[in-house]
Amino acid sequence: MKTKHFFNSDFTVKGKSADEIFRRLCTDHPDKQLNNVKWKEVFINRFGQMMLDTPNPRKIVEKIINEGLEKQGLKNIDPETTYFNIFSSSDSSDGNVFHYNSLSESYRVTDACLMNIFVERYFDDWDLLNSLASNGIYSVGKEGAYYPDHDYGPEYNPVWGPNEQIYHSRVIADILYARSVWDEFKKYFMEYWQKYAQLYTEMLSDTFLAMAIQQYTRQTLTDEGFLMVCNTYYGNKEEVQITLLDIYGYPSTDIICIEQKGLPTPKVILYIPGGTQPFVEFLNTDDLKQWIAWHLKDNKHMVAFRKHFSLKQRQEGETFTGIDKALQYIAEESPEWPANKYILYNPTHLETENLFNIMMKRTEQRMLEDSDVQIRSNSEATRDYALSLLETFISQLSAIDMLVPAVGIPINFALSATALGLSSDIVVNGDSYEKRKYGIGSLVQSALFTGINLIPVISETAEILSSFSRTEEDIPAFFTEEQALAQRFEIVEEELHSISPDDPPREITDENLHKIRLVRLNNENQPLVVLRRLGGNKFIRIEPITFQEIKGSLVSEVINPVTNKTYYVSNAKLLGGSPYSPFRIGLEGVWTPEVLKARASVIGKPIGESYKRILAKLQRIHNSNILDERQGLMHELMELIDLYEESQPSSERLNAFRELRTQLEKALYLPEMEALKKQILQIPNKGSGAARFLLRTAMNEMAGKTSESTADLIRFALQDTVISAPFRGYAGAIPEAIDFPVKYVIEDISVFDKIQTNYWELPAYESWNEGSNSALLPGLLRESQSKGMLSKCRIIENSLYIGHSYEEMFYSISPYSNQVGGPYELYPFTFFSMLQEVQGDLGFEQAFATRNFFNTLVSDRLSLMENTMLLTESFDYTPWDAIYGDINYDEQFAAMSINERIEKCMNTYRGVAFQNSSKSIDFFLNNLTTFIDNGLTEIAISDLPYDIVQQEISQFLQGSNEWKTLDAMLFNLDKGDINGAFRKLLQSAKDNNIKFRAIGHSDNSVPPFNNPYKSLYYKGNIIAEAIEKLDREGQKFVVFADSSLLNSTPGTGRPMPGLVQYLKIPATVVDSDGAWQFLPDVASSRVPIEVTELENWQVLTPPQGKILGLKQFKLTAGFPTEQSRLPLLENSVSEDLREELMQKIDAIKNDVKMNSLVCMEAGSCDSVSPKVAARLKDMGLEAGMGASITWWRREGGMEFSHQMHTTASFKFAGKEFAVDASHLQFVHDQLDTTILILPVDDWALEIAQRNRAINPFVEYVSKTGNMLALFMPPLFTKPRLTRAL
Repeated sequence: MKTKHFFNSDFTVKGKSADEIFRRLCTDHPDKQLNNVKWKEVFINRFGQMMLDTPNPRKIVEKIINEGLEKQGLKNIDPETTYFNIFSSSDSSDGNVFHYNSLSESYRVTDACLMNIFVERYFDDWDLLNSLASNGIYSVGKEGAYYPDHDYGPEYNPVWGPNEQIYHSRVIADILYARSVWDEFKKYFMEYWQKYAQLYTEMLSDTFLAMAIQQYTRQTLTDEGFLMVCNTYYGNKEEVQITLLDIYGYPSTDIICIEQKGLPTPKVILYIPGGTQPFVEFLNTDDLKQWIAWHLKDNKHMVAFRKHFSLKQRQEGETFTGIDKALQYIAEESPEWPANKYILYNPTHLETENLFNIMMKRTEQRMLEDSDVQIRSNSEATRDYALSLLETFISQLSAIDMLVPAVGIPINFALSATALGLSSDIVVNGDSYEKRKYGIGSLVQSALFTGINLIPVISETAEILSSFSRTEEDIPAFFTEEQALAQRFEIVEEELHSISPDDPPREITDENLHKIRLVRLNNENQPLVVLRRLGGNKFIRIEPITFQEIKGSLVSEVINPVTNKTYYVSNAKLLGGSPYSPFRIGLEGVWTPEVLKARASVIGKPIGESYKRILAKLQRIHNSNILDERQGLMHELMELIDLYEESQPSSERLNAFRELRTQLEKALYLPEMEALKKQILQIPNKGSGAARFLLRTAMNEMAGKTSESTADLIRFALQDTVISAPFRGYAGAIPEAIDFPVKYVIEDISVFDKIQTNYWELPAYESWNEGSNSALLPGLLRESQSKGMLSKCRIIENSLYIGHSYEEMFYSISPYSNQVGGPYELYPFTFFSMLQEVQGDLGFEQAFATRNFFNTLVSDRLSLMENTMLLTESFDYTPWDAIYGDINYDEQFAAMSINERIEKCMNTYRGVAFQNSSKSIDFFLNNLTTFIDNGLTEIAISDLPYDIVQQEISQFLQGSNEWKTLDAMLFNLDKGDINGAFRKLLQSAKDNNIKFRAIGHSDNSVPPFNNPYKSLYYKGNIIAEAIEKLDREGQKFVVFADSSLLNSTPGTGRPMPGLVQYLKIPATVVDSDGAWQFLPDVASSRVPIEVTELENWQVLTPPQGKILGLKQFKLTAGFPTEQSRLPLLENSVSEDLREELMQKIDAIKNDVKMNSLVCMEAGSCDSVSPKVAARLKDMGLEAGMGASITWWRREGGMEFSHQMHTTASFKFAGKEFAVDASHLQFVHDQLDTTILILPVDDWALEIAQRNRAINPFVEYVSKTGNMLALFMPPLFTKPRLTRAL
């Protein structure tokens, strides 16, 4: 797994200082006006004052102690320079107490108070705090002097002094017991947030932007990532979705995930305030989760990461796991705590437009909760002091450092940050921190002691900032690039605009004696740039204000041979723009809601609810500018129109609605996709969720991004009753009182009174005296929940809310698990029977699912099926067949003794699979000792769904009684037998400390299935789970699974390997006579699924060649040169062939006849490439197929044309190398006069970049004459633009 790391900047801020970018992009607060030269001073002062006013527990302690002393008529003390000392021995003489070299612990009084030493010991044995011989409040701490010259006699050691106490310890303890530090803190806290909430919100947003700018200018944030961050900063909810990171359902205070909307596999950015690199980009959330898990293995990262969660969440309980334990389990890669499940376990989406206000409120609440824990308790569970707001301030100080480096903040950020945030081990410049960290004893090394001693560091920083006030002249002078250039190059600003590419460079010397040039480039938009020479004719661009290098921005100094003038050219900043998309779904031909109202108007007839939904959906479509969201909404609108026609077939509005539906179809499906459209829209009832997914899959397939899977996914959708159905379930709100994710809603429980069976009349419920099924329902739930079942069901205001999946209920509720007198009684079975009857012909998901659950169900099924098909791609049967493919292997297996078979399975193959019968389980248990002796570590079973019961399995194995659902499922599997085979299998795993894994698949689909596609889907997902959980080094396992899962079955386009083929183990069965036999993989099963009619659109991509990309290509690092092409050639072959390849290339380039073919005329490739091919043959080189490339280009306005180019090639070491003698007809480096030789794909990429090609397509054959003239990109790649662009 890798994060995205490319950097290809064409953003408008490139070439500017971080300071300049910040002022241009930040929101328009009064103190950030572009021309207000004092804005930095105001910015820093406000920030410092806010820090300085932060409620300070150390100051509060001082206030409480001295007010308590004054009430007793005692003198004040400074608790920061007064110490609570504990001695191991003492003696007295003439009323004085002498302590020798026996100081065991010493804390400043402030530290002792905040660590609750006095309050915790208040009701203990008070000998410690009352005894002058043991402890006291002293004016000197661990630096107490020794007096060896004072002779008290030979029996005494040197005396420790001064030896008089200021107060007895009990004096301070009484004050703290009578007055709560927490209550005092809370008062200051409320006043603080009332005053600074808005400013703190602004500071969060400013720091968010500043950190992004710093990363962007350092090239650790891509263009795409920076744009996503900016969209987040500006609250563009249409572009990005913000999710609060959570671990096992515990939300962090301030870590967020940013996802770009509208992409098939959205890119995601993780934002960790205080991290060394706060923004980390990933290709998907799975990579993000794995990255976090990896970093948690490092203790310093773990410590830092914990600080993003409140102390309240970090406490452990007997019945729940806190965040600390959850993180520990994830870091240890505990099988029961996989990172991909428990990171983002219960995602919470935040309002993008209100993000920083939300984060401010979360910080406020966190600070309140943490302070409660910190000040009230000093238990081991809470000893790690969370700096909360203070650490947030520290993470934001680098924004000030970016704006005004001269402030001199006394914190070394580089050493205080980790990848997962700030640790409390902050390094402070100088020795001030060590001087503060006075103290010896058991608590000195605790994180609590470290934390409370950082508060003075923050205060010192705040004082520096709040006092930082300078005149205009002292603030850095350059607030625009123009000002900087004018002053440094000693010209007036107006003259800058008149500098032309023809003018000679203006040159100065910087402080490092480097020659710095100011020139205007002679290409593209002719920007004014500052350069520093690298060597020869090469220069690097530098920022005008800071003189920092802009990486990758090379500029060449060239001479015009005609005029002999010197010019500076660069392609590092070509004019750019968003990539063109052939799949831009234009709405030019789709009515707006206003037009629809006019066309569908019926005099005297009001607009009904169905019509209102159509209008609302149409408005959302026109408001959306995200491709995937828009096409999904359009399919949903088509679905609404179909449902409207179904329910109101005689409506006078239908003609208008049908016309609108036609418009939507035309906008969604290109003419070239007509056959595909018919296939997708022939899905019964045209379910919008499936149509959205399938069109997106087809688009990706047409673009060459994915494999050929659309046809099989459509067949699967046609055979799945949920995928193919339109949504008819519940689209309303969920009451706040519901504390579980709701999957199904029955809006009015009176529907239970309309079913055929009167359950309330059954003998078991006669004594309840209920008069209807709906009246019976609350009692059924009450009694079921008292037995530990159906806990996620709630009736509120006559509506039933269900959080269990249908499959969970199906597997756990049955006549076997729910018998009268049994542990779970009859009530759940009655409830489930009522549900099954009330669903009618629609099916449970279609009738009652919530919109979110239904959409997720549809897309997840199709996505999982797509992954299942990927499992079959390029699967190599060879390793399995080499061992088990022998036609006589079953005889060899039978010839061995039982012990020999077990030993062979467990030591040669890492395991064995059994058919999941009670006979197989009994056989296994009878031989369990032998399996264990041969290293058995795990048992896996496909009859239990992992996502439903794996957690309860873990709880059972650990001795917990909380496994009701698992218990009920075992009753079901064992047909009510309390001593059944499956229960004995689980108990044996517990007794022998063997891991037990459920690998069954749960997706509201209940096997067995009759059609092969659904069987394939179910099988593939179980195999994927088994691979993830079992295919690891060091594991030895036994798997129990249905026989249809064990070996190969027909698959899509190729056979579907079985569980044993993937795990490379044998499949076995125990027959009715108790004989253990090998199950061979039948050759007749290794075939594709039979398809009666192969659709002509099944292969959507062009049969030859490939699309390089659906975007506009451009150069990113200047024109290619001989030197820049050299690595591409060297890396194309192995090192031992490199010299021979370069000799052939040199021969071609030095050949006189070949050089005579070089041509710069447009279109010359048609005539030149055959001559090049002929010359290559004459030179004794193996001729290649050549290559041709074609692309779109914009002619202006709305018009597009296509262009093409072709080349010859030669073969070497199995690769083809383009030899292009006509490439100079395209823009190029002025020093580039040679023949272009590159691997074919690299050649195509360079030609595309130099021509700013749009959606280029390459075929691996040279074309001439009519073949070249007719060569054009596939029509579906032609960009579709609107006038607005």
